[in-house]
Amino acid sequence: MKFLSVLLSILGIYACSAKSYVDRPCGTDLSNLWLDVVLVVDNSQGMNTDRLHTVTANILSVFGSGTRIGIDETYHRTTRLGLVTYNSNATQNADLYLYQSFDEASDGIIDATRTAVDTTESYLATGLILAENMFNEQSVNNVRSHYKRVVIVYASEYKGDGELDPLPVANRLKLSGVNIITAAYEQSGDDGLFESLSQIASPGFSFSYDYGLDGNFVRNIQGSLLQSNCFCPSDWIQYRESYSDPASSRYGVCIQAVDSPVSWLAAKLSCSNKRTN
Repeated sequence: MKFLSVLLSILGIYACSAKSYVDRPCGTDLSNLWLDVVLVVDNSQGMNTDRLHTVTANILSVFGSGTRIGIDETYHRTTRLGLVTYNSNATQNADLYLYQSFDEASDGIIDATRTAVDTTESYLATGLILAENMFNEQSVNNVRSHYKRVVIVYASEYKGDGELDPLPVANRLKLSGVNIITAAYEQSGDDGLFESLSQIASPGFSFSYDYGLDGNFVRNIQGSLLQSNCFCPSDWIQYRESYSDPASSRYGVCIQAVDSPVSWLAAKLSCSNKRTN
């Protein structure tokens, strides 16, 4: 009985002193975003001028919470913004080097999205292709090659086949490591836009604009940017809430499995030598 009491006491001390482990969450500070982002905005009559103004307000709200826009040689946690508008064709309104502050981006975006153009044609593929070209020319094989790339699509309709089918372009972008966020601005009677754009979007990054709930819409897009900003090297595995659900939230924890039968100390030294910086 005495031995049992001692054993229970030891177990009690252990249970009281044990600490639960919680995986490191991804960051929530929007001022620490370091991304290359291309905004792809539908400016056809389907979007119309009124909806286009809500898109403008959304963009400025998303990036107006302290995100550093442009390039800073002394502080590298910055986000570059490019802007593409599309209808029957796509136009590059701003490349990834143009905006060097939030104020510059704000003025440029407001000016480029002031009115919808006089056409009902709207082909998302043209905007995605232009965004892809911008990344290939301005984000790859330079000092920002390791920055995560993101496309944010603001669309009023989904159509196109053959060369104007947006899905192959979107799949090509995602295979190259680009995250795609979609924002559906549904026209009256077009209830399938959100589902169609969900095929374009990265898992969990598809949203639908709900009039009167713009704050939630902004937070959803900001959350997707923060998740995009939380990533692992290409040969590492990232923890997330559910491995069976690719849309589940990520954690700020990366692991790399190494098939090497060694002691714990040898493993520790090996890991330390893999990352010297």
